[in-house]
Amino acid sequence: MRYVITPALTGELLHDWLVVSERYDDPYVDPRMIAAVQESMANQARFSNVIVYDEDDHPAAISCFFAERADTLLLAPPRVRRVAQAIRRLRQKFFRFPMLFCGLPASAGWNQLRFRHGTDVPAALQAIHRAQEELRRPARAWATVLMEFDDTQAADLHGLEDLGYARADSPPMYVLPAQGRTFEEYVAAMKSHYRRMIPRSERKFAKSGIRVAHLSGGDAFLNAFTDEVYDLYLQVVRRADIVMHVLPAAYFRALAQQFGEQFLATILYQNERPVGFAIGIIAHNSYYGQFIGLDYAGKEASDLYFNLFYENLRFAMQRRVEHVFMGSDSDRFKLRLGCRRSRRHVYIHLHGWPDRPFRRTKRLWLPPIEYVDHEMDVFLAPAASMPTSSAIVPSDGGGAIASPVSPKA
Repeated sequence: MRYVITPALTGELLHDWLVVSERYDDPYVDPRMIAAVQESMANQARFSNVIVYDEDDHPAAISCFFAERADTLLLAPPRVRRVAQAIRRLRQKFFRFPMLFCGLPASAGWNQLRFRHGTDVPAALQAIHRAQEELRRPARAWATVLMEFDDTQAADLHGLEDLGYARADSPPMYVLPAQGRTFEEYVAAMKSHYRRMIPRSERKFAKSGIRVAHLSGGDAFLNAFTDEVYDLYLQVVRRADIVMHVLPAAYFRALAQQFGEQFLATILYQNERPVGFAIGIIAHNSYYGQFIGLDYAGKEASDLYFNLFYENLRFAMQRRVEHVFMGSDSDRFKLRLGCRRSRRHVYIHLHGWPDRPFRRTKRLWLPPIEYVDHEMDVFLAPAASMPTSSAIVPSDGGGAIASPVSPKA
């Protein structure tokens, strides 16, 4: 199979990309998403798009790559990260090396590696691997990371291990089985023990006098997205355990412009001062939560974190979506809300001499994630099953997940 590397999706290459990407339900290989990321972050990373063609010269696979200096200890145990942070007070670049990523900076929990139905996946993976070799050399990347795949997708990527990639766990994502219900109908379907926590929190929120603004479409959001609102996102980033990237304000504006009425935002105001926001995208029958921002001063008094999610869910579920993808972290809260956990994995290939010692000590740097909490039976009747994964070889439908940064509740 041959491949083409292109910095931008235009003309015939855009058409070929759509031949593969239009089979998928999620927005993360939508050219609009790719444009929003790559144009707004062009000064932070080097981006490339790869299209693989089969023997008949039909588009067979697509992927996005970016190169940057990154934290190689991002998925290491907390004690290892704490030691690294102490050393970085003296040496800022300690264990930060040039790396090549298959994915996009704004889509943790997702991947940008997709195949046309019926494609010879092992052969396409070999072509993707050759493309990454061509991209990593000028970037002088020490490692290549392919991110992020659920269990079903990972099972179809076994050929990556033959190419020298090691699989590791990344934080799980959470899916809410909305089943076409409004938020009120969804809450009514919960067992009383779990249902009681929501109105109790909402009453606390109502007493705070915080105003809720629901916005759809690019123009409405652009008028409301001030520097004060963006700073709420930065507050979340500063408190998050794992942060791959700090996105510029231009990304949020570009995303709203690209997706128009599919873009939804909830902004909370106290005395006309923004204190929280949540954004996401409606695509097909699902809502894909993207990012949140939060003012941590006084958040406990109004249960601000929880009510930000409730209000954004109320807005999104007016569209009668089947699933809501709520991202990672705040495990206990999301499980009590009825979410289902979806594991995530990455594939890592170190180049040159570090590869062998890395493989021998992988469990030290990238230990398997142990899940303590079990999924909770919160519904009066059995909840919907998880959506079928579609990110590798799709049937006629699909689904997946989102929201890279969430603070602890």
